[in-house]
Amino acid sequence: MSKRLALVDSPPRFSREWWLSGSKTFVWVLVVTLLIWVYADLEKTESKDITIRVRLTTGNSGQIQLEGDGHEYEVKFTVRGSNSSIERFSRELGDAGWLVEFDVSQGRLGENTFQLSEILEARTNLLKNGLSISSIAPRFVRSVLVKPTQEFRGRLVLTTPEGGDLVFADRQGALHRREVDVTFTAEGPREGLASLSRVGTDIVVDVGRFGEGANVVATQELLRSSSAFSRSNLTLTSAYPEEVRLELDRSVTVNDVEVKLVSSGATLEDPQVIPSKVSVAVARSNEESLRAQPRIVLDTVNVDLRSFEPPGPVQLQTMIGGIPVRPQQPTVEVAGKIAQLTGERTLTIPVRLLTPQSWPEDGTWERYVLRRRDPADWRKEITFKGPKSDLDKLQAQHVEAYIVLTDLDRSPTESWLERQVEVRVNQPVSAEVVGPLPKIFFRLEPRDNPQ
Repeated sequence: MSKRLALVDSPPRFSREWWLSGSKTFVWVLVVTLLIWVYADLEKTESKDITIRVRLTTGNSGQIQLEGDGHEYEVKFTVRGSNSSIERFSRELGDAGWLVEFDVSQGRLGENTFQLSEILEARTNLLKNGLSISSIAPRFVRSVLVKPTQEFRGRLVLTTPEGGDLVFADRQGALHRREVDVTFTAEGPREGLASLSRVGTDIVVDVGRFGEGANVVATQELLRSSSAFSRSNLTLTSAYPEEVRLELDRSVTVNDVEVKLVSSGATLEDPQVIPSKVSVAVARSNEESLRAQPRIVLDTVNVDLRSFEPPGPVQLQTMIGGIPVRPQQPTVEVAGKIAQLTGERTLTIPVRLLTPQSWPEDGTWERYVLRRRDPADWRKEITFKGPKSDLDKLQAQHVEAYIVLTDLDRSPTESWLERQVEVRVNQPVSAEVVGPLPKIFFRLEPRDNPQ
């Protein structure tokens, strides 16, 4: 059976059906036109000026770093592309805080030049968004890549072999140890710098290899020979002082050196030091000076008897009269009975004048006046030590502090005269002054109108 085609008659012109049909067609044409116009506007090529910051970094590399500070730059550039791509690109930069970071750790040591347009293309979605840079300022940035560097301040601890007879000849420290304050700069991996920092401020170096005699050794040589440097894979770039003088000698033994107990805080009845005499090692060059002392006595370190329970060990000093020694044993045994507790007391005492007996009669004070450099300085704090029971009785009125004037003090002078304060206790107590006595500054000046 053949198909039949039905002909549809168009609605009469200007009829209601005709107007409805035409309106539908017009609406679709209008919608399509608007969409084409919007799309054309979005894809229209535009330009936009953008300002960002570019920061150069070395990432997580521990082998290299940027020299100096200020590795962040303001960059102004113009992009070209569709409006939609520009807006999308701007949003991405805004979300990142308008900051672009660039890792330069793959650069070479020394000065490097980086093209900013290439940085933006590598570190942003510029190309992905179909954009291009029409202008940029600045065009390049330069930076200097160096190895990580750190300055250290510490002590170079020089030692001689333990138990050997090689010792230091000078008198600046212990017989087998010297300390030198040093400042040095090292470069290398950050891990190595951190490792050296963890070692602490003391860098120990055995100088026994230099042998007997005087040597001037570069500080960098001494530092490099320490185990702290051999493990850290660092390079020394500078050190101060540049050189260290080593004076090494052989030791000799001095026997039968008396040991003296030094104590505070209490008194010790029937004290016993065991052994009472020891042998000490001393540099051969210092032996004569040691033996020349009227009495060779080795003190113990100061023992606070308030917390000491005898019998017990007490450390020995390593100096006799300013000469370094090494006792044959580090400690002695101290026995006895803790008796009376001792302590200290400080009193403020006015300083008086003690003048020649003739001055009141010869009119000295009618012709001269006493000038004090600092009037407040004529009240001195004096510290006494002794048994606590006696110190409790001691009052300021029991103490006299004075300076002694002489006829020579009346001689004309423009400088201040210096005089040590004398102290006298007018009370039957067992107390003695602690430390050096204070001093006073004064002068006698002629009066303008002597009587």
